[in-house]
Order: sequence, then structure tokens, then C-alpha cells
Amino acid sequence: MRQVAKEYITLAAQNLAISGPLWEFGACQVASQKGFADLRPVFINVGYMGGYIGADIIQGPGVDIIMSASDIKLNDNTVGTIVFAEALEHCSEPHKVIGEFYRVLKPTGILILTTIMGFPIHNPPDYFRYTPQGLLILAKPFDQVLVNIAGDPKLPHSVNCIAWKTHPKPEIYQKMAEIMKQWEINCFKNR
Repeated sequence: MRQVAKEYITLAAQNLAISGPLWEFGACQVASQKGFADLRPVFINVGYMGGYIGADIIQGPGVDIIMSASDIKLNDNTVGTIVFAEALEHCSEPHKVIGEFYRVLKPTGILILTTIMGFPIHNPPDYFRYTPQGLLILAKPFDQVLVNIAGDPKLPHSVNCIAWKTHPKPEIYQKMAEIMKQWEINCFKNR
């Protein structure tokens, strides 16, 4: 996970009503990321006290349960929040993954997703890169999607989104759109 992704997730955690249980898919912290990629403190620091479950297809630091994001062994409408940080490019069936996230999220559920566009091939398997429009297509099942980029608007290094299963109140969406737009501007200035 890169610092820019952690900043995006932290802003989302600070400004959204995070509900539980919270599942982080792709939660394994690779050796070079151990500690830094631990997102649990991000949510604890904003007062979230619900259940936090880390899932991945491999065992390692941050992983509580072995489970594939493309075949989630949970009932429909049972998860409050899903975090998926910089792992979508490693999924061979991204539509299936997003469909599974939608299926298990409660009607008021939120998906916080970060992914890459301009970034080297890494940690094989590494299948895809995502444009803002591509991420919108993937997130089509969701009622409301806010997509943000980091880096050069013509070649961003990061493409992220917050997706609501059902429409949030307009003021909540507007607030997040303003906060994340400022984040985009800051990312462009500091590149």
C-alpha cells in the first residue's frame, strides 16, 4: 500500500459514518508493508469500535480469515463497510469481486476502494489497471459512486472510489465530494 492510498482511506474513515462489521479484503501485509499497511488503527482512531475482519487468499499479518474476494462466504446484506486497498489489480475477475462486495454489503453499506493506474507491474499475479471510467463501470451495481484520482489528471497513478449501496443523503455525498476534490488537488500539487 502506498501513502496516497492510506491517506484516502483515512479521509474516508474520518468523514463517513463507518458501520460494522468492517471487512478488509486483501488485508495481508507483505513483509515490506508490515505495520504501515495495517488499517485497523485508522478506524480505531476515528472511534470505530465494531468488528474488524481482515481477509485474504494468503495467510499473513493482518489476516484473520482466508477468503477470496471473488467468493465471499458470507450471507447477503451482512457487512457494514468494506475496505479494498490496492488489490483490485490482482483479481482476475474484478466484476465478480465488485458483485460480491455489493451482495454482502448491508443496504446502507459502503465500499472504500483504492487501486492503481500508472504503476509498475508488481506482486504477481497483476492483471489490470483502472481508469476513472473503468472503475465507474465496475461499480455500476452501486447507487452512488464517488471516483477520485491522484496525480496528473491525464495519467493518474491512483484511482479510488467510495461506493454506497443505496443513495446517501445528498449532503453526505456533497461533503465527501468536496473533501475528496481537495485531496485530489493536494495530490496534484505535491506530485
